[in-house]
Amino acid sequence: MLLLYIFIYLVQVQAHKGHHHHHHSGHGNAAGHHGHHSSTENTKEEVGQHNSHCIVWLEKSLGLYIQPIALNNTEEDGNVGVCRFQLSEEWQIGTYARGPKRGEAKREVMCVTAEGKSTDEYQVAAKSHDCIVWWHEQAFNAFPLPLMTSFSATPGGVDGICKVKYGSDVIVGRLHGAEGTEYAKCEHYHNGERIMLEGGFALLGSYDRRRPYEATIGKNSLRPRIEVISEIEYYVRTYITYEDKMMLQRITGYSVEHLIQSLREESDITLMKFLSSDRWIYSELNIKGLHLLRCLLAERITDARRRDNDMHLHPDYEEFMKDGFLLKDFSKMTNEDLKDILQMVSGYHERHIPQLTWQLRVVEADICDLNRDLHVDTYQPSWKVWLYAEDIDPSQGPLSYVKGSHVNDEKKLRWLHEISNSPPVYGPGSYGSFRMDSVYCNTDISQQSFNETIWGYPKRTSIVGQKMTLVVADVSGLHARGMAIPGKLRRTFILSGGSEGASSGGLPRLNPFTYAKRKLSETRSRVVYKPTALSTERIPLHQPNLHDLANFIRSNLKKHFLDVKVTVTKSPDLSKYPWSLSSPGISGESPTIVDVGGEHHQVFDYANKLVFTLEELAESAGADEAYFLGAGAAPRSSVGCNGELIPIDNIYTNVRRSQLATVKINAMGVAESSALTPYNSSEMGFLANLLMTEGKTGEVLEIHVSKRISNDPVCESFTECIRQVVAKEFENESLLPIGFGGVFRVNKGKVKTHVMADTGGKTLTAEEVQEHLKIFEIGPDLTAATVFLTKSPKNVNMKKKVRLEHTHLYNDQKTKGGHYHGDTTPKEISYTGYFTLAKSLFLVDRDMIKAN
Repeated sequence: MLLLYIFIYLVQVQAHKGHHHHHHSGHGNAAGHHGHHSSTENTKEEVGQHNSHCIVWLEKSLGLYIQPIALNNTEEDGNVGVCRFQLSEEWQIGTYARGPKRGEAKREVMCVTAEGKSTDEYQVAAKSHDCIVWWHEQAFNAFPLPLMTSFSATPGGVDGICKVKYGSDVIVGRLHGAEGTEYAKCEHYHNGERIMLEGGFALLGSYDRRRPYEATIGKNSLRPRIEVISEIEYYVRTYITYEDKMMLQRITGYSVEHLIQSLREESDITLMKFLSSDRWIYSELNIKGLHLLRCLLAERITDARRRDNDMHLHPDYEEFMKDGFLLKDFSKMTNEDLKDILQMVSGYHERHIPQLTWQLRVVEADICDLNRDLHVDTYQPSWKVWLYAEDIDPSQGPLSYVKGSHVNDEKKLRWLHEISNSPPVYGPGSYGSFRMDSVYCNTDISQQSFNETIWGYPKRTSIVGQKMTLVVADVSGLHARGMAIPGKLRRTFILSGGSEGASSGGLPRLNPFTYAKRKLSETRSRVVYKPTALSTERIPLHQPNLHDLANFIRSNLKKHFLDVKVTVTKSPDLSKYPWSLSSPGISGESPTIVDVGGEHHQVFDYANKLVFTLEELAESAGADEAYFLGAGAAPRSSVGCNGELIPIDNIYTNVRRSQLATVKINAMGVAESSALTPYNSSEMGFLANLLMTEGKTGEVLEIHVSKRISNDPVCESFTECIRQVVAKEFENESLLPIGFGGVFRVNKGKVKTHVMADTGGKTLTAEEVQEHLKIFEIGPDLTAATVFLTKSPKNVNMKKKVRLEHTHLYNDQKTKGGHYHGDTTPKEISYTGYFTLAKSLFLVDRDMIKAN
């Protein structure tokens, strides 16, 4: 019979057995764990079951021989194991003595609880060979991660197992897993007293060696793949800048576009986990920067949330954003002041700020405290709060923080790339609370290492302070509990929570993608004004010989600029830096200038709701492969304010590099400068002037000029100078207009721009419109999109005025932009541009007056 039991056990622990690897020994091994991970086969059947098989409960007779769940943290056999039995329909957790050793007489072994209950009929806990199983030290101020915890104490997987040390005694108890006030507390008995601990105990954790923490998304939560991919791509286009992409490529060797393409082939679970609050995703795509992209997105979305709620105007905003933590004298503050700070650091609505109820927390120095390791809590910005109940000095082990490490700059992401591809086998670092160093059980404070300096950071700051010092810190930055003198106590108050999702000691850790999705939904569901079909008219344009035109332009521009070069050439790849456009070229079979709407709409009350889309423009023009670039008005109904739009959008390949320039208002309410944000929409406001092509490379005019020498005010503007020079040569009334479209760079010097300040949704007179145009000087290193015509076409059927020139631009840092007027530094100015000639002019409008 015993042999039969052993056979049954072996079958059970081999049931999930596959290829055995050690968990992430380095970069090269990360992909080796994923023989099944990229496939969606059986994934939906396994969700929520990622570690349910790791703890196997067997009849007690096998407990004498099998590898038990021992009361140590090693893979070796222990003398004391974990057992359970049912008493009055309630499961009890206890321990039993293993043995006898070979040669010893058999004896009756009981399963005994800390409360003193016992029985000789029980089950013993064993480890599956497919899994890593360990005792995890659970700190105060944190909840155990459900992914890591083994909820195996009772049938049904509700509660876990915990253990507590009292001197040399070790007591096991039940870790409460059901939601409620007792969630994540360790219930146990000591000296006959029932005790509920929030931290300072160890809990039993486990994961499958082959796919750690994979199946954590419930069946009902799975969404269509195309929907999830589309959402991820939207966030990347909206929040990730060109500079971010270049940084990630330098670190990983892979482009973000390649990473997204690889993500398309991942499992449903991985896609859903990308948009979850999971601290880390076990995937070979971490080699290509998956974890880094989630970190960057979370940071960018969080700051967008702050700015959306005007939290960047808070007087402590800049200091917090620079250091990652704030120190304040709470004795001089009110509760409202604290709420303001908590809203500023998080961008949260007031409903997510917990009640300001303080709980005294006394921490005794423990040389084996895992929180003494320099670490990050998670991938997303998260915040904890401490209030010093006494004067705190370095000997008490206060919070240590590496200034600026909450920012995902290149040094931070290089470390995260290394550690996310080679996490430890177990412990908090195995599931995304990554450690930079380890001082575990080190008693010599003088021997403390400062690994942060290896990565280019300054040494960590020990945050000491007087009684009533308030500390607010972003724990996605590198921090640690200081190395205190053993036996020393530290007394601080922490926030006790009180709002949904609140963790002990800080703010609720809300999923950043939830906020981003809500913003996306608001954008898609808002009311826009499209009451009529488009009215269109196509007008042919004159296309002179490019070489003849180049010679003529060259000779005339020399009258206005010291250095002039005009040639006919094949355009360079304009999708590459510094141009970074949506397509390689600006050519195609039928380049078209599209004149959309116009200023005549601006004086009507519908103007702020009027919307045109690039898709409807392409459809009405009969264009299958449409790439747009140019200048237009921002749709106020979409973005919530007025601004200058720079459309750079290939709707055929779905590559969008459009930008939106708005007015930045300072704390005094004064227009301080222009501000630039990525614009991830195909919608435009009441006017736009665009070049529509197939985005292919082809013959173009390359025009380079520098050092303006003429005082002709026309030639203060690069595009207006070219336009009028060509217009004079081709002014014959019998000739059709010539249309130019393209891009140029401001290599040196500065230019005058304007940005339309927000009107508040009011209808303005022509004079009031001028008052809302805020003038700013920007440059150099600017990219401009432009279209211009030599003259207005004759015999136009549509009742609208054709705009002859329109140019918008933005800087390489993606921080400033606007409507281009001309240069302000003639001795320094330098331009390089590529232009194609349009085959036709396509007029587009809506008959709004008749519709109203």
